[in-house]
Amino acid sequence: FDSVPGGTPEITVKGNGASPVFTVSAINFNLDPIIVDAGGGSYGLSASGPAASGLIVDGNTFINSTVAGVYVGGPIGGTATIKNNIFEASATSGVQIGARTSGVVDSFGNDMGTGVGSRVVHAVNISDVTTGISGGADVNIYDNDMFTSDDSIYAEGDITGAGTTLLIAGNRIDSGEEAVDLDFVTAAAERLPFEGQ
Repeated sequence: FDSVPGGTPEITVKGNGASPVFTVSAINFNLDPIIVDAGGGSYGLSASGPAASGLIVDGNTFINSTVAGVYVGGPIGGTATIKNNIFEASATSGVQIGARTSGVVDSFGNDMGTGVGSRVVHAVNISDVTTGISGGADVNIYDNDMFTSDDSIYAEGDITGAGTTLLIAGNRIDSGEEAVDLDFVTAAAERLPFEGQ
């Protein structure tokens, strides 16, 4: 879905409040750039499993969601990219990442909680309470602006398994609680250095 390629969002798509505005069911989905008003629904956009492979969410504004602006989860087997978006306070949180067992999630250049209103709760929430990132999956969170009322980057579940990586670098963080809160990182997983926070 592309309203003004590379431009400023001019179109608003509003949900019914009962479900995500966009539920991605096919690979290589591109959302660029619109205003996504969840209308009180859980997410502005939700992409799970193989359908999230090749996902690009670029230059949008997310408002009025009860959980997060964007949700990405499951074994995607490819790369999901969330970049250059604005997540206003009414989006509740910026990006929520479900259990990652393969593939790559890149989140960069986003403005999380610095737009209209005040702070989001979490900028990035790796939400599965048992295993957050495993099986060689990669999650890269870098060069974002984060203004949050709670932990800015919060991983509820374990980060585990050979080849699994979590990169956090170059983010500008103003957090009401901890800048980065990781539950458990095993020796086999690779937690890359926190650079320039």
